[in-house]
Amino acid sequence: MRSRQRGRVMLLLAPLLLAVATAIVLLLVPTGRQESCFVGIGGETSCSSRSTTLPESDGWDVLAVLAIPVVIAGAPLMLGSTRLRRPALVVSSLLLLAFAALGAASIGLFYLPAAAAMVIAAVLDARSG
Repeated sequence: MRSRQRGRVMLLLAPLLLAVATAIVLLLVPTGRQESCFVGIGGETSCSSRSTTLPESDGWDVLAVLAIPVVIAGAPLMLGSTRLRRPALVVSSLLLLAFAALGAASIGLFYLPAAAAMVIAAVLDARSG
């Protein structure tokens, strides 16, 4: 009985850990490029480029966007074994899939593993009764 409970917690924890890991990677790994060129006194052009992280290119407001999937993935875990857990798993699955689809042109696709883990958790939870 105890191992079954632990298995359910791990099932709910996996999407959250994937969402947190994705957010951390998107904060730390360079995702953009910045190039600047200057024209000197003699008409010579000097250009330089550097890699930028998401906060460097878009500002720290991006934290709010990166927190959305983390909150969505954590919601079913907060409900524990209540009767609201199963509907929360379904809603969270749909919301994570929607986030991934709507943000596909930027960061959305990075959250597909978390969304897939949430769908798997919802399906397995529904099968376990």
